Amino acid sequence: MKRRLAFLLMAAPWLALAQPRPNMFERLQRMSPGERRRFLNRIPPDRRMELERRLRQLEEIPPDVRERLRREYDEFQQLPPERQAAIRKILKDVNDLGPPRRGRVQGAIGMLRRMPPSEREQRMNSKRFRDNFDEAEQRLIREALEVLPPLPPPPPPGEEKL
Repeated sequence: MKRRLAFLLMAAPWLALAQPRPNMFERLQRMSPGERRRFLNRIPPDRRMELERRLRQLEEIPPDVRERLRREYDEFQQLPPERQAAIRKILKDVNDLGPPRRGRVQGAIGMLRRMPPSEREQRMNSKRFRDNFDEAEQRLIREALEVLPPLPPPPPPGEEKL
């Protein structure tokens, strides 16, 4: 569940970073297996392997989540270039963290994005928060909260999707 949450936290902008050309993954998904194979056979092997890996990852995402990510990507594309660049920088900085720290920072960003601003500030000023994240991670989390839009609060217990 935590891996999925961390993935969802970053997936839409990640798709923006990952796309070699606008709508490339969408076009590839709409192709028949034969069309896709012919297309992939025309590109260099290392790029083909990377595209195939990313397509497999995308196909593993449930259709409703994939559709939500597509909408978020479309919204991302509508942002001014400076804002897109700021989001890409934050995502790169988070992804550059080592695996154990990256997951904790992603989880904190996701949790804090769901909180009202006053509660978020209180949490980030707490001793527990300062003890759990070093100064660089705290700065990164704050920067992420400045550029990423807030998320809706999680559904109340018992109303979660199964």
